[in-house]
Amino acid sequence: MFLSDIEDGTNIFVYHFSANSRFNLSCTDFLERIEKGKIHGITSASVVNEVAHRIMMEEAILTLPDLKAKDIIKYLKNPC
Repeated sequence: MFLSDIEDGTNIFVYHFSANSRFNLSCTDFLERIEKGKIHGITSASVVNEVAHRIMMEEAILTLPDLKAKDIIKYLKNPC
């Protein structure tokens, strides 16, 4: 897969952290090029916020296997 195959507006960090994504390797390679200083990369607070939210949701789904994915947010807001 190539970055050019990804739709506009897609968060490459989400693909990077999603091991099962078909774009995982392309996005990881891209981010590694930024890290090594080969290219310049920028992002925004809203992108970082989206990534943090998605990672938190994935962790909650793995940690709370008895809950359905659709019920995770409700549970996290009121765990009692």
